[in-house]
Amino acid sequence: MTCRELSDFLREYFSDELPPGVSTEFEMHIEHCGNCGVFLAQYRETIALGKSVGQHEALDVPEELITAIVQSIRSAG
Repeated sequence: MTCRELSDFLREYFSDELPPGVSTEFEMHIEHCGNCGVFLAQYRETIALGKSVGQHEALDVPEELITAIVQSIRSAG
C-alpha cells in the first residue's frame, strides 16, 4: 500500500469498513511509514476535536455583531 492509497482508505478505516486484507495492508503500512503514522494520529485527533465541539452549547452571539459582520461582507463584495 502506498501513502496515497492509505489516504484514500481513511474514511473506511475509521468506520471499520475496510475488508480484512486491506485492513492488514493499511496497518502494516502505518507500522513502517513514520509519516503516515503521524498523519493518522493527527487525523484521529482532528476527528476527536471535531466531535468535542458538537458537545458544547451554542454561544449567544449579539445581534449587533451578526449585523456588523453581514454588512461588512456585503460591502466587501
